Amino acid sequence: GGMINHKNMIGTIATTMAPLAIIPFVWAIFGFTLAFGEDAGFPGIIGKPMSYGLMYNVGAVPYGGLSISTSTFFIFQGMFAIITPAIIVGAIADRVNFPSLFIFVPMWHLIVYCPIAHMVWGGGLISSYDILDFAGGMVVHMSSGYGALAAAYFLGPAKLHEAEGPANIPYVVLGTAFLWFGWYGFNGGSALGANSFAAHAYLNTTLATAAAMIAWMLCDQIAGKPFKTTGLCLGIVVGLVVITPACGLVNPGAAGIMGVIGSCVSYGVQMLMNKYGKTKADDTLSVFAAHGMGGTMGMLMTSLFQSVDAGAAVDGGFYGNGAEFGKCIIVLLCLVAWYLLATYCLMWFTNLFISMRVTEEEEEEGLDFSKHYEGPYKGEEDA
Repeated sequence: GGMINHKNMIGTIATTMAPLAIIPFVWAIFGFTLAFGEDAGFPGIIGKPMSYGLMYNVGAVPYGGLSISTSTFFIFQGMFAIITPAIIVGAIADRVNFPSLFIFVPMWHLIVYCPIAHMVWGGGLISSYDILDFAGGMVVHMSSGYGALAAAYFLGPAKLHEAEGPANIPYVVLGTAFLWFGWYGFNGGSALGANSFAAHAYLNTTLATAAAMIAWMLCDQIAGKPFKTTGLCLGIVVGLVVITPACGLVNPGAAGIMGVIGSCVSYGVQMLMNKYGKTKADDTLSVFAAHGMGGTMGMLMTSLFQSVDAGAAVDGGFYGNGAEFGKCIIVLLCLVAWYLLATYCLMWFTNLFISMRVTEEEEEEGLDFSKHYEGPYKGEEDA
């Protein structure tokens, strides 16, 4: 909540925590089996409901040919499923109607997230074309980033730009530190074991993130801006996002290059969003630049830098397999169109039953008090 304005800190925390209440139940009943169940043959778009539906076959038995149990894999993948819609709502945290999330989030999870997870990680359509995503570039960050763009466009711009954040920079730094630390669990854990692949993913994550942070600082200097702490934090997030699809598939040198390029591109996109996006797709917490564009650059550069020697199933474009990059472009265009269209339509559908945007009066007062009746500091409730 530190990056948001001072009127919406509690509201932001609440909206990003909502998926923690919603997704575990949906994941247990339908989500996991749709993402990782036996292919239902549509073709390769979704898993069979009966494979793991209602937790059937989820227990201490090994998952597939792995050494970890199905229950371990279930809860690990569930963390990805939870965080993805939480990223989306960051773009609209200052104007989204909290109750509407209990309709929108489960629908988005089942209709957008689960099919993509199956196609990329569950042995479905995209994986059959050897388009690789080690830890969630396509599944988590592109889906949430482009979903956030569609959500921001649907709700329209915020009314109170004069009250913009960040409200608490130390919270931003603390949250970024926790995020970086936790990201090692996502990226390293995607090796699905304590092995050399996990260590390799850990190393690449560190190098790409450090490089991205430096690149963001340099971009600020070139643009005539000071060394802002919030800029450093954004650079860290972009670096983590960019390397996510590639962390176990590229060599360390490529990881550093990816961090620099991804950071510079995301920086440019953020400048454009600041200049032109406020009137159309008002992205409150820079979700699209960091996750949408960061994930896009990560996906593209993975298809170029991936190599068999580094752990990939097939070589990338820079290693003699130019077709990999061509296939990546085609899949990218299809994914972007799907993320934008599906998210917009689901918001439109939700809006038929409950307004997805708060009233102008509630927005002006701030969601902390108008929706949650509490402030971030003691005594504010009575102010």
